[in-house]
Amino acid sequence: SYNNSYRKVVYSDGKTGALPCPRDKQYWQNYMTRLGTTIAKLSLEKELQIDGLFLDTEDYGSRNRGFKNYSRKACFCDSCFSEFLLANGYRGENLPIADYAERKNWLDRNKLLDSYFAFQENEVESLASNFEENLHKINPSFLIGLYPSPLYPTADNWVRNSIARGLSTNGPPVLIFGTESYSGGNWQQRTPDNPVKLY
Repeated sequence: SYNNSYRKVVYSDGKTGALPCPRDKQYWQNYMTRLGTTIAKLSLEKELQIDGLFLDTEDYGSRNRGFKNYSRKACFCDSCFSEFLLANGYRGENLPIADYAERKNWLDRNKLLDSYFAFQENEVESLASNFEENLHKINPSFLIGLYPSPLYPTADNWVRNSIARGLSTNGPPVLIFGTESYSGGNWQQRTPDNPVKLY
């Protein structure tokens, strides 16, 4: 079961959130992959009739903390920040001293913010891809669904977008369940000339 020991997301205002850091490998391996492979193994038992699993990535757990999601306001934890710096050649005296609340501004001032999020996105995409590979090693026809659509409520949830890409890199495409019909959602404006980007 999920436990609270996973590394927590840190937002650009320096506050720790209720959600796990999206790059916490322990969370992906010990929670997501463990549960996913258990369900994939059960899907091989014909009498159970399990076709796949459905990942609901809505951020309900953070609603009592200001409902912050995985936008470009996250994640600035020690691991995310320091691993990015080390991957970009920062060492010893070159490492900046930046409190949580100063990290995004430091990256922006040094014209590294876009590179930082590209690094973050690649890491999460890789974790999601490994998750998908582990499930499809067990059952190649196992279906994986993702909700909500990467377009909802806005396209700025870089974690959801990275997960969608990672889940569909190797095996069957990920089934994305759209939420565009909720509260209007502009679904009427989706035409062949204005398609939804699928991963």
